[in-house]
Amino acid sequence: MLPAMDDDGKLIVGGGSALYKSYLLRLWRDESARAPWRWRAMLESVTEPGERHHFADVHRMLAFLHATCTHCKNEPPDTS
Repeated sequence: MLPAMDDDGKLIVGGGSALYKSYLLRLWRDESARAPWRWRAMLESVTEPGERHHFADVHRMLAFLHATCTHCKNEPPDTS
């Protein structure tokens, strides 16, 4: 299913739809971490303004995304 668009072709954000999630991914290397060159991550929601998730490593970010997708597929579609 495609994200909702208005008459001008702009993305309609908000509403917490389980059918569409969009994140801006930011990655950076943390040289001060115990393990050298550990990658840190942050996901900023495009569809839910102000929602941010910070991760100590990429594996935790991937676990979050997996859990989010698993949760989404178990929710019934919003028919409103």
